[in-house]
Amino acid sequence: MLPLSSGLSSLRELNLRNCNLCEGDISRDISGLSSLICLVLSGNNFISIPASLTRFSKRLFLVLSNFNICSLGERDFPRDISGLSSLKYLGLGSNNFISIPASIIRLSKLHSIRLSDCKML
Repeated sequence: MLPLSSGLSSLRELNLRNCNLCEGDISRDISGLSSLICLVLSGNNFISIPASLTRFSKRLFLVLSNFNICSLGERDFPRDISGLSSLKYLGLGSNNFISIPASIIRLSKLHSIRLSDCKML
């Protein structure tokens, strides 16, 4: 598990691309990174989107593309995404979506969503 809560309150960007992470590796404390505006988790071994990511209250760029072992679908999105209400950018490219999750419509401040290379859409 990544130690995220101590001393990193000024961290603005966290890039964990291709770090061989799974859901349990993302601590609930990640939402305590109050200055974080960009989080990149591409190329990891998630089978669903970690619920700990739904607790961000600030604007955020979130990149969840190219998950190695999953076929993300509606049931893999956290049901309560209200904590991501300030999300500006959502990168979901290179995943195996068969449809765009309806819960995305709750992200009223979303300016851009990337779904490139989602070949099953």
